[in-house]
Formats: sequence, structure tokens, C-alpha cells
Amino acid sequence: LSRVFSGAFYDLLVGLLADRLRREGGPETVAWARRRAGRLLARAVETLPPGEARFAAIGARMMEIDATESDGEAAKALARGFARHGLPLAARARRGRIAFTALRALDPDRPGGRGALRAALGLPAGARLQRRAWPARIGGGIREQWVHHHAIEVPASLLGRGRSLVVDVACGCTLTRGPAGDVEGMTLRDRRDPTPRDLLRWLRPWMRREAIAWRGGAPESAVALFRKRKVFRVTAGNRLERVYAD
Repeated sequence: LSRVFSGAFYDLLVGLLADRLRREGGPETVAWARRRAGRLLARAVETLPPGEARFAAIGARMMEIDATESDGEAAKALARGFARHGLPLAARARRGRIAFTALRALDPDRPGGRGALRAALGLPAGARLQRRAWPARIGGGIREQWVHHHAIEVPASLLGRGRSLVVDVACGCTLTRGPAGDVEGMTLRDRRDPTPRDLLRWLRPWMRREAIAWRGGAPESAVALFRKRKVFRVTAGNRLERVYAD
């Protein structure tokens, strides 16, 4: 899996370098291309909304950041690099961000903000939103996520196993606060309810690779599961959980 995105990123780096060398040369050009590509990737990862982060979604977010920060300076290199690896991106993202007044209305810390945010995400009134915040490494400010989780069950009859599987689906927003606490940027992922058959199509490649550790026997550590090439495990309540080695 890494070859796809690593290849696209490497082609972006080479594309940036080649475009700059046509105008000016010198060893500092390599450092510039490295910094530019690295910043685009880091900013995209930090500001993506919660949920599944597909390669194309990361590339699209990199395009948006490039349009906002440098008027599309890297757009051609991004489009070429990702297209070569089967990830077509729009040739140019729209400039600018959500209007500041709209961001204020969606600010969960302002009166009515959580209700407006739930509506924007397609959630019912009172739906639970979990908050988590961390200092941004790239670009300054504070990153903050508001995440909603809902569970969808894939029945045993579809799985062809003796038990069903419960898959957690996330939606929400990632926002950036400035020094004064105002929301300066926001990305949203609205609620999406895949059907059990949709989830089965996503699960089948992992099942074919035997990458799911089904319940049975004593629980194993993340390191032990990684050595067995298990990417997911099934926990109590038949919930599917991603395995992270920390």
C-alpha cells in the first residue's frame, strides 16, 4: 500500500524540483522542494476531518492547502504525481477558506454552535460529539477535532462466519484556532451510513489476507499481532478495531 502514496509523493518532490530548476538552479532548490512537499503533506494530515483517510482525499487536501498558501504553486506537480499512480486530482483547487462568519456560526464553543455543527454534519439534535485538541506542529495554532462515532453491524450471514461484526464509522470536523481562540479554518466530513454490504466489500480484501485477528484464546499485544500481519482485531462485543503499535 505504501508504494502508491510514497510514489505519488516522490513524484511531487521531483516535479517541484524540476519546475523550480527551469527558472533557477543551485543546491538550495532541493531543500526548497523538500520543505514545500513536506509542509503540504503535514498540513493535509493535520487538517483532514475525522474518518477514513483515503490517498486521494489526502492529495485533494494538499491541493486545497497549496491553493490557499501559495496560489497553486505546486498544483501541476501534485496533479501529475498523483495521476501517475492512479489517483487523479482536480487540476486546481478553489482558493480561499470558508467565510469567517460561517466559521463563527459553527464554532462549538459559541452559543448555538454545536447545534449548527451537528446540522452541517447531518447529525440529529443531541448526537454525541467527542472533543480532542492538540498543538499544531505545522502552521501554528491549535488543532481541534469534534468526532461522532456510530456503529454498523455486518451480520454473520453476510460474513460467512459464526458471528457478526460491528464496524465503527466516524464523522466530524477538524478545526484550527488562532491565538485569540477564533476558528480560522475547518474541514468537515458529514455522516455517511454505508450498508452492511458496502462494509463487506471493504472487509473482503482484509479477510482474504487473513489480516483480522478474530476473538479466541488469550488477548495478544499489538506487537504480537503485527508480527502475524494482523491489521485489525475483533474485541468484546464483536467490534472491529484497528491495531496500532505504539
